[in-house]
Amino acid sequence: MEEQPTYSAADAMTYRPLKISPQTPLADVEVIFAQSEHDCVAVCDRDGALVGVVTRTGMSRVLRDAGRPKNPRRDDRGRRPAASIMMSPVVAVTPETPLRAVLARMEERRLESVPVVIGALPIGMIRRRDVRQRLRGRGEGRSRTWTIEPSSIR
Repeated sequence: MEEQPTYSAADAMTYRPLKISPQTPLADVEVIFAQSEHDCVAVCDRDGALVGVVTRTGMSRVLRDAGRPKNPRRDDRGRRPAASIMMSPVVAVTPETPLRAVLARMEERRLESVPVVIGALPIGMIRRRDVRQRLRGRGEGRSRTWTIEPSSIR
């Protein structure tokens, strides 16, 4: 009988995650989510250390609670900093974390994405659907990077 390979977070993550500062306006975060497939973005301090995440779901809640603004840059919610809605402390994994453990953690906490870190530095993001695909044997050799350039993204 052939032994199944043990995959780790590094085998299914997206490298070089999008990072924003805690001061990034929510209007810029909205642009990121509108222009990408990301489920969450890493919020990092000036040293690059992960301090939180902003999720697509959290952002949608902010917009839904008071009705979507016509121009988010002029709306008070759009000027609020990412820190006002970020999730902290962060559920994160290391590149060596086995994929089955990643999936269990995500399902237990009902998370669609988690950051992959070395120490406090985010090096990637991993989505639940990518974990499932890898565990089913799909998505071999696939890694993604994204380029989006709102003014306040570092």
